[in-house]
Amino acid sequence: MPVLFTSLRDERYTLPHLFERNALLKPDAPFLRYLDGDDENGPITDISARQILQMASATAGHLGQLGCAPRQAGEPLKVVAFYGTSGISYYTYLVACLLMNWTVLLVSTRNSDAAVEHLLRISEATHILSDGIWFEKAQKLQNVTAIKIEDVPPSDNVWSSAQLSPEQFSKALTEPALYLHTSGTTGHPKLIPFTHEFVVSGIQRVHNGNYTAFKGASMLTLVPLFHAIGFWNFTMIPFATGVVPVIVHSKRPMDGARLLSILKRINSPSTIVFSSPATLEEVAGIPDGPKTLATMSGHAFWGGGSVKQELGDRLARAGVILTSVYGATEFGPVTPFRLSSDNPVEDWNYLSFLPEINVLLKPVDDGSGLRELLILPSETATTAIQQYNHENPKAWATMDLWSPHPTREGLWKHHGRMDSITVLSNGEKTNNRQIETLLLQDPLIARVVVFGSGRFLNGVLLSSSPNLGYDSSSDPERYLDQIWNTIVNANEVLPQHSALVRQLVLVEKTEKPFIMSDKGTVRAVETLSQYEEDINAAYGRLEEGEGALEVELPDEGTPDTFKAYIKKLLVAISISVPSEDADFFDYGVDSLIAIKIRSHVVSFLKHKTDFGDTEIIGNLIYTYSSIDALTRFVFNTSNGVQSTEHIIQELIQKHTEGLPQTTVITNGVGQITDSKANVLLTGCTGSLGSHILLQLLSLKNVERVYCLVRNTDTENSIRERLMVQFGVYGLPKELLAEKASSIVILPADLSDPNLGLSASTKQELESKVTHIIHGAWRLDFNLPVERFSKTEIAGVRHLIDLSLAQPLLHTRFIFISSIGSVQNHSSISAVPEQSFSVPSIAGFDGYSQSKYTAERIIDVAVSRAGLDAIIIRGGQLSGSSQNGYWNPKEYIPSLFKTSAAIRAFPDHFMEIRWLPVDIAGKIVVKLSLNATSRGYYHLENPVSTSWSYLVNLLSSHAQKTAKPTPVEPVSMSEWLRLIVQASQVKSVDEIPAIKLMDFFRGIGENTNGEGANAVVLDVQRTREVAPEIDVGVLSDVVLLSYWDTAST
Repeated sequence: MPVLFTSLRDERYTLPHLFERNALLKPDAPFLRYLDGDDENGPITDISARQILQMASATAGHLGQLGCAPRQAGEPLKVVAFYGTSGISYYTYLVACLLMNWTVLLVSTRNSDAAVEHLLRISEATHILSDGIWFEKAQKLQNVTAIKIEDVPPSDNVWSSAQLSPEQFSKALTEPALYLHTSGTTGHPKLIPFTHEFVVSGIQRVHNGNYTAFKGASMLTLVPLFHAIGFWNFTMIPFATGVVPVIVHSKRPMDGARLLSILKRINSPSTIVFSSPATLEEVAGIPDGPKTLATMSGHAFWGGGSVKQELGDRLARAGVILTSVYGATEFGPVTPFRLSSDNPVEDWNYLSFLPEINVLLKPVDDGSGLRELLILPSETATTAIQQYNHENPKAWATMDLWSPHPTREGLWKHHGRMDSITVLSNGEKTNNRQIETLLLQDPLIARVVVFGSGRFLNGVLLSSSPNLGYDSSSDPERYLDQIWNTIVNANEVLPQHSALVRQLVLVEKTEKPFIMSDKGTVRAVETLSQYEEDINAAYGRLEEGEGALEVELPDEGTPDTFKAYIKKLLVAISISVPSEDADFFDYGVDSLIAIKIRSHVVSFLKHKTDFGDTEIIGNLIYTYSSIDALTRFVFNTSNGVQSTEHIIQELIQKHTEGLPQTTVITNGVGQITDSKANVLLTGCTGSLGSHILLQLLSLKNVERVYCLVRNTDTENSIRERLMVQFGVYGLPKELLAEKASSIVILPADLSDPNLGLSASTKQELESKVTHIIHGAWRLDFNLPVERFSKTEIAGVRHLIDLSLAQPLLHTRFIFISSIGSVQNHSSISAVPEQSFSVPSIAGFDGYSQSKYTAERIIDVAVSRAGLDAIIIRGGQLSGSSQNGYWNPKEYIPSLFKTSAAIRAFPDHFMEIRWLPVDIAGKIVVKLSLNATSRGYYHLENPVSTSWSYLVNLLSSHAQKTAKPTPVEPVSMSEWLRLIVQASQVKSVDEIPAIKLMDFFRGIGENTNGEGANAVVLDVQRTREVAPEIDVGVLSDVVLLSYWDTAST
């Protein structure tokens, strides 16, 4: 990372200058990393300093074509609002607008519609950039031009800012580069201008600290860009410290389990986490969660709230270095981005303040010993504050309370707030006074106390008016019915995170009157203290679906009444979905709304079905995220059985509707005669896909290979990844360069019937493609089969439609399936190369079931529409037979590397039927291009090798070499125990099998001897076309090359 500054104020920059200077000083240094949080197999893409400038420059040109001209020096401010999903496209457009000298207004998507309109009005924004459902909302706003955020191909040219005179430059420094806003805690949100001088001084301030230990590390930042913390993390951190932030694009809110899953994908123990308190608390509550976080990251920052002492202690004792970061939109961060104490276990909840920040900790006059933090004017640190709210001394009163460390001077612990702010566990802030003001407009409400500090949702405790005419405590539901319109009207004004749900609206009890002060005001702390049990019970009822609901339960418990019930709920919480199979998270559902939906579903289950004592998963709405999926879950669960077979049959029917009818089965199709083949390939960057690509490029009669890739990838990034794949497998990289013109990279979306392609590109494929080899699939064994419907299973149908688009072309469709689709076949005989009509033959996981579903859809297309198709079920494909490289993320390389680290090896495992991936690639292409191939084929070594042979081979190998190769045979249970023991001192890079403990434990429980319960694939039909399948027993040289490559 280039050194941008040598002292605090030796140089002055605007933000565009920083991006340009960074790209010039070290163009290839990683500046950001990007990953798709919803794609378990998606890549982690590095974006360099120069690349981000190229991407932003191209985007600025795109905006110019839309009529958005750059602002010239001396012209009035031009304000553009951002209102959408925080991700790499959002960031690119943000930088583009900064380059164009526009002032960027970052709008939180949690704001109410009224708050958004208010921010646009007072900022005088002329344009609003949005995506997804936010773009639909933006189009309805008055007096602004809505522009959709869309990916723009990067340009080789980079933006160059106009030269400014000294006077113009000085003026530019004091102009707002951005507007952020408060959370609306005192009415409408207020604008906070971030001048260039303020932002750059903050960067310089952090740069001058001691952060060399973090340089080059990834920072997994889970805070959106429209929050001050998110903006600082994606600008100040990369410029000032050399840390590389990771942008995670996801439709689903982050929780503890997903955080750990993404950390495993990043797979670097030096990764830093910046999270909300709620997510860290969830990690602490997951079995082995603290240990996993300590292993995968070790250093976790949080901001915006407090972590519960008990849960923080649990994380700290497991080895997680917890660091709280404190600041505010008005003045930026004022604490170090490092631990302030040398005792991370006991002092994790304490922090210190930066020496250049002028702070005063003023004693509170209540005998508590607490201090209020004041931020005083400083000559060494610029703030965004335009005016101060405290006199004598002149300062910004934060209203935050602190207590000193009992023995360590300079360490302070946060103790809540003086004002009427409730900080939720996800870092959002609720303005108690705003809720009180809105509710007290109702003459039937006498007093309001807000609760919810440290919880996901806030609630209220209400005291009824003396003029009510009856005792509200004896009939609270009647009282809530009377005042509910007031609650509904308040929710329309409140920020989304502060909205009230009925289960958390409590009514004063006669035996527990509000505690009042001498002045007649409610003493909130004491009052809430006496209602602590009632509040805890209310949250418990919310979790269990009990208590008052926003929508009444229907009279009958049928699928139709359930669907109507959920639709009514969605209307009540202002969520609009276009169809019953639409994913909730595509249409604005966040973690808070998911809680509300879950509560209503659980209530329906308990009161309207024969639910019994079945446990309901906490992430119910994340797993079953549509009306259809929830309906299937509810009625499968209530009947006591998960009817997966029924779900699979429904998916087959859904994705075969509308197939053309024909009685003609084409012959001689998909063959190469005198004409050239044009092949469409998906999954080209995977292990098998890259070897398929090699074989296709090596054939003279293959004219072109169209590689369909995710629409989040770029052509350059795919070509770079292909170079890497060819390199690690020892494949000829020069062939990629030589055949570059024969490889067409097409970013696509398989969930789209048009594949996310332009009409002209799709027409070109329909008229030219002779073969489609479909190998791309999401590898996630935790998802139910229906979660594969939108992209993977629908993608099969859309590619079938492409195959059938030109009947005279006879495009052949080749599908790479999995042994998982027949996992429950009897182990007495080999699985024949044929179709199976009973869904129960598939494995129990959604991945295997989705592969089976795809097979059956293809079978229907063959019989009904005359599709020429080949289905290839793959068994265990091993690494290359040429250089021994085996993808280290797969389970056998993980086993090898872990065994080398712990000096032990499991003595029993599944028998070895490994087929080297380079041979598998040849077979796939041979089957695909053979004129008479049709139907089902299998990829698996027909000759097995016993596991004990491998164990003995490795033992002998250890004795013949000077290397201390650990091959001491132990039982599977002992091997697993040694992994857990080693995790105390070794990193996950050294013992990667720790990430697959459940998988290996399952094998240990189900394998009583060599090859027990193993499914064997028959390969007779494959052998007739590709005799290469008979590789025989893998040689000792190949087996040892796998071990040596994986274990080093």
